[in-house]
Amino acid sequence: MIDITKVRRIEVPKDQHLARQVCYKNANLSLLESLNGITVPDVEAEHWPLIEFVLCNSKYEIPLASDRRWAEKQFGAVNTLQNSGCLPFTAVNMLALLGEQVDILQMTDIVVKQGYRYWKYANRPERLNWPEATPSRMRKQFTFLDTVQDDDEALKILGPIQGIGGHAYFLDEIISLLTGLEVYSETQIKSWIQILNNLRNGYPVPLRLNKGVLTGEKASDEGHYTNLIGFVDDSAVFVDSSFPNGNISVPFERFIEAFVYKNGARAWNTMPHAK
Repeated sequence: MIDITKVRRIEVPKDQHLARQVCYKNANLSLLESLNGITVPDVEAEHWPLIEFVLCNSKYEIPLASDRRWAEKQFGAVNTLQNSGCLPFTAVNMLALLGEQVDILQMTDIVVKQGYRYWKYANRPERLNWPEATPSRMRKQFTFLDTVQDDDEALKILGPIQGIGGHAYFLDEIISLLTGLEVYSETQIKSWIQILNNLRNGYPVPLRLNKGVLTGEKASDEGHYTNLIGFVDDSAVFVDSSFPNGNISVPFERFIEAFVYKNGARAWNTMPHAK
């Protein structure tokens, strides 16, 4: 059973950070290259185990972002789980599909405490990951505010708090913790074939894509985390807590468009070596 309290903080020594950046860049370039000219998988010749498990198993319950037990819970320093919590929901759903049950509030707490939830002040460029935006932490970070006595005036200078999102490294850390795969170098998917191999063997593929494009609406500036579980009738099927039924299917072409939007293709390998 996975112990998510063992997830490392996002801050690592400089050499390790540079190494994971290289892993991310290389995986992205390799995956984008493999996606050129791909076609819809032959669903009649394929078996997608997770689709049968999720859509035909009444015991499988997907935690919906709209559930009032946690919808309005704060997600770090700004915004709520319902509006901004796709990272912890994707992690919880991924683990459930792999046979591990973790409470969404516990997962959210780990994301925030270990520094994977990012935000900023509107008038400042710094990306921050403090669990709370307290006046004392604000003044410690921005020493130029020492001459401003009133906290409200200081906040006006910095501007409103804006959410940036959950950091992708969190999924690598969770997957490595569960599977024993080498974090980053083996947890990143590098090809379309690798995506299909995960799905054929009953392993979900967490993805980061553009939600606006995926749903056929206006493209957004923010990425969205979700779990791909297979293909049916020329459509891609996802487990996704942000949708009313906890799952959604979209035309294959739209999925690919959302996936490669602004060359942002990012996918995670959840299949252990033994497979």
